[in-house]
Amino acid sequence: MITISKPTNADLVEIEAHADQMGIFLDLHLDLDANNKPYIWLGELMRTSGDKGSGRRVLENLFAFADDHDLPIRAAVLCWNEALLEYYSDLGFEVIRDGTPHSLDDHSTIERRPH
Repeated sequence: MITISKPTNADLVEIEAHADQMGIFLDLHLDLDANNKPYIWLGELMRTSGDKGSGRRVLENLFAFADDHDLPIRAAVLCWNEALLEYYSDLGFEVIRDGTPHSLDDHSTIERRPH
């Protein structure tokens, strides 16, 4: 029987390092939801020197890892940034908590479930 090891933050550091080599700053960590189930928190993704499309390639690598380990990915996006919400929707993310524009709680939480 093949055993897939439980993912750790060290695995995410490797993904971040690979993203850095592609010119993308990526900030990830493992967290637990209200039911103590793990998920990946996508804290930040920013192109620093990578080519156009490198961010999407980094996300595709992250998706493969998350899918292999049956982990959802969550992130916070400004609720009024419809273009970014649509971008993430095209990548399979859904809004799981709406933010409120012009408030201290102006970020929507999005999630991509593993495939």
